Amino acid sequence: MFLTEADIFFISLNIVVFVFSCLYLAAWVMTMLLMTKVAEEKGYGNIKGQLWFIGLFALVFTVPLIVAALPDKTGRTSTSTPPSASPFSDLPEV
Repeated sequence: MFLTEADIFFISLNIVVFVFSCLYLAAWVMTMLLMTKVAEEKGYGNIKGQLWFIGLFALVFTVPLIVAALPDKTGRTSTSTPPSASPFSDLPEV
């Protein structure tokens, strides 16, 4: 029995769909791992399971939006230099 052109087309289409599904799954897992790490660094290590649950049933960009909206509970200090007394102190005098 020989394969027709239609059979070859559907077989190749199934392969393409399978490959893209595997790539999407890998991207989803990497996104979830990264977002749970970011949430943990922000001081929310106790909500990992909830983020995985939301990520399981929601779109892939939902969890990053939730994690980005979380306030930082770790109390990190700023490493930037404090602002000068006047914003115009660096300007030359005329």
